[in-house]
Amino acid sequence: MLFKRKQRLRDLMKTENPNYIEGLQYEFGRGVRRDYQKALVCYKKGAEEGDESSRLKVFYHKLNKPLSILNLIVFVVSMIVGFLTNHVWIGLFASGTVLAISTLFLNTRYWDRRGKVYQSNLAALFFAVLVMIPVSAMLPYLNGVTWLPVTIMFVIAFFVFASGIVLYLSEREMTNIWISLAGLFVLILSFFAFNLETPDKKFVIKEIDGGVEIIGYRSPDTEVVIPKRLNNLPVISIGNRAFMGTDIESIIIPDNIDVIKDYAFANTTSLRFVDLPEDVTLGRGVFYGSSNIQEIELPSAITEIPDYFFYGATSLSEVNLPDTVEVLGFGSFAYTIALENIALPDGLTQIRDYAFMGSGITEFEMPDTVTYLGSMVFAETEALTSVIFSNQIQTLPAGLFKNATGFSSFVVPSHITSLEDEVFASATSLESITLHSGITSFGDGVFKYASSLSSLILPEGMTRLGEDFCRGCESLETIDLPESIVTIADGALSGAVMLESINLPSTLVSIGSDAFANNHALTSIFIPATVINIGPGAFRGANNLTSLALPDGVKIINNQLCDGCSSLTSLTFANDITFIGDYAFRNTTELVTVNIPGTVEVIGMYAFFGTSSLETLSLAEGIEIIEAYAFYGAKALTSVVLPTTLTRMDDGAFGRCEALTTITIGQNVTHVGHYAFYGCTNVTIHVKFATIPETWVSSWNPANRPIVYEP
Repeated sequence: MLFKRKQRLRDLMKTENPNYIEGLQYEFGRGVRRDYQKALVCYKKGAEEGDESSRLKVFYHKLNKPLSILNLIVFVVSMIVGFLTNHVWIGLFASGTVLAISTLFLNTRYWDRRGKVYQSNLAALFFAVLVMIPVSAMLPYLNGVTWLPVTIMFVIAFFVFASGIVLYLSEREMTNIWISLAGLFVLILSFFAFNLETPDKKFVIKEIDGGVEIIGYRSPDTEVVIPKRLNNLPVISIGNRAFMGTDIESIIIPDNIDVIKDYAFANTTSLRFVDLPEDVTLGRGVFYGSSNIQEIELPSAITEIPDYFFYGATSLSEVNLPDTVEVLGFGSFAYTIALENIALPDGLTQIRDYAFMGSGITEFEMPDTVTYLGSMVFAETEALTSVIFSNQIQTLPAGLFKNATGFSSFVVPSHITSLEDEVFASATSLESITLHSGITSFGDGVFKYASSLSSLILPEGMTRLGEDFCRGCESLETIDLPESIVTIADGALSGAVMLESINLPSTLVSIGSDAFANNHALTSIFIPATVINIGPGAFRGANNLTSLALPDGVKIINNQLCDGCSSLTSLTFANDITFIGDYAFRNTTELVTVNIPGTVEVIGMYAFFGTSSLETLSLAEGIEIIEAYAFYGAKALTSVVLPTTLTRMDDGAFGRCEALTTITIGQNVTHVGHYAFYGCTNVTIHVKFATIPETWVSSWNPANRPIVYEP
C-alpha cells in the first residue's frame, strides 16, 4: 500500500506544470519540509497559468459552499418536516446521514491538514457520526421505537467503518483510522441496542388520529403493562386481535386507552388478570376463549356487554354487571361453564342470541325491564333448572332450551303466548311440560328429540302440529291433540316409539311426510274423513300397525306411505285414488288381500314389493301401468288376471311370485320388461295374442314358462 501511495505521487509529479510539481513537494514533504502555505502559493501560480490540477488544489483549500448550503437546506427541511409529522428523529437522521456522507467525501479532497476548512470538515464528520446519527436513534428509543432507527444506524455505521478502512489503506492517513474507529463505535453501539428491551420490541403499533394503536405483541414477557406513550404519541387504542393467542398472564391497561377492539385478547389461555380502564370502549369478543380468567371488574359506565365478550372463558366464575348495562350481546357469556350465578341489573332491556349458551348457570331471573330475549340463549346448558322470565316477554324464542339437559319439568308462564322453533329440542331430561290455553302459536320441532318427555297435552286453538314437532320423542306415550288441528306437518311424531295410539281430530285436513314414521308401538290409527292429503312415508316403519283405511278424500297414495309396516293385515283404499306411489306398501309381509280400484292409473315401482303373504290381488279395469318390481316377492299369490286396460308392465313386476300358477295378459300390453316373471317356476302365461309382440323385451320370460296364446 505504501508503494502504491508513492507511485501515485510520482505519477502526479509527471505533470508538465512546474508550479504544481513544486506544490506537491511542499504538500507531501518530498525533499523539503512540509509546508501547506508554500504549497498553496505554488498551486495558485499554477492555476494562474491555466493548470487544471492546480485549480482543483486551490478550490479544495477553501470551504465547499455548494455542499455546505446543501447540508444546511437538508437539515432545515428535514427538521421542519420531522417536527410537523412527529418524527424528529427521522429529520435528524436524514440530515446527519447527508452530512456524514458529504464530509467523508470532502475529507478526501481537502488537502491542507492544518487548515481550518479541513479541521472543520473533520469535526462535522465526527459530529454527524458520533452525535447526530446516534441521537436520531436515541430519540425514538426513549419513546419506545428502536427497530427501524437502530437498523439504519447499524447500516450507516458499518458504511463509515468500512470507508475509513478503505481510505486508510489507500492514503495511509491516520485521520481515516479515527473515522473508522468512530464508525466501529457506533456499530457496536447499535449492536448492543438491538439486545435492549424496548416497547417497540414488545408492541407492534400504527399511528391513528390522536395517537397510536397497538396492533400486535411479540414479546415472551407474560406480565404486560401497556405504556402510556409510544413514538412520542399517546397510546389510545388496542387493535383487533392485538394479543390474540399470546401467552400473557396479566395485563395492566392505563386510563388513556379509549378503545379495546374486537378479539383483542381472544384465546389468551393463560390470561388470569386484567385491569381495565374506567372509560374504555370495548369491542366484540375481547376475552373470547380466555379460558383461565376467573373474575374481572368491568367499567362502571359500560352500557353493553359486547358480542362474544366472554365466549369460552371457561374459568370465569364471578362477574358483576354494572347498573348501567342495558344489553347482553350475542354469545356474550356462552360456554362460561364455571359461571353458576349472575345478577342482572334492573335496567337491562335486551338479552341477545346465544348469550348464556353452554354456560354453567343454575338459576336465572330476568328483571321486568327486559323486552327482548334472543334465540338459543340457554341452549346446551346442563345445570340450569329454573328461569324466571320478564313479564314483558311473550315468546319463547327459537332454540331457547335446545340441548339444555338440566330441566326435568317446565311450566310455561301465563304471559307466554307462542313457542318458536326447537324451543325444547334435544332437551333430553325434560319429562313433563305444562302448557296453558293462552298459547296460540307453536313453531317447528318444538320438542324434537326430547327423549324423556312422556306425555303432552296441547292447548285448544292450536291449528298446526309443526314439522318435527315431537320427532324422536322416544318416551312419549300419550299426546292429546285439540279439536282445532288442521295440519300435522312433516315428521311431527316420527320416532315416537312408545306411542301406541292417537286420536286424530275431526278438523284434520293434512298429514305430512314421515308424520308417524318409525312409530313402532302404533297398532291402529283412525284417519278422519276430512283428511285429503297424506304425505310420503307418513307411516313408514310403523311395524306394529295392523290396519289402515284411507278416507275418500285422499286421491294419491304417496311414496313409502306404509313402507315396512310388517304387521299390516287390513288395507282399504278410497274408491277414486289415481296413483299408488313407489315403495308405498313394500315389505307389508302380513298383508293378505289387496283390491286396487280402477281409478288407479299407475302402480309405482316396488309398491307391493315383498308382500310375502299376499294371496288375493284384484286389479280393476282402468289400471294402465305396473312399474318395476311392483309385486316382486309376493310368494303366496297363485293367480292374477291383469286388466285389459293395462299397457305396460316393467322389469321384475311379478318376479319371485313362486306360488303363481296362472296369469293372464291382455291384448293392449305393448311392453313387458326384463325378467317380468323371474323365479315364477310354476306359472302358465295366458296372452291375448297370436304371437308375442316385438315391443316386449326378449328376456321377459327368462324361465321359458309355458305360454298359452288366446287371440
